[in-house]
Amino acid sequence: MLLTICFSGIEVAYQEAVALKRQEELIREEEEAGLLENQMKGKRGGGANEKEKRAKKKQVFSFLLCFLC
Repeated sequence: MLLTICFSGIEVAYQEAVALKRQEELIREEEEAGLLENQMKGKRGGGANEKEKRAKKKQVFSFLLCFLC
């Protein structure tokens, strides 16, 4: 019984880690796509706001994961 509880907790932690890693990958992909788009349009200096927005999304996602624990 005790082992089941321990393994259950480990499984939840693992799933949360996988979800966080995937979220980081998606944010990185969005940043790369945004950079390419800005380069294609010839814009300069517009990426800072987008980077801040993505950082905020990541912070909110991390907060939610901690809240669920």
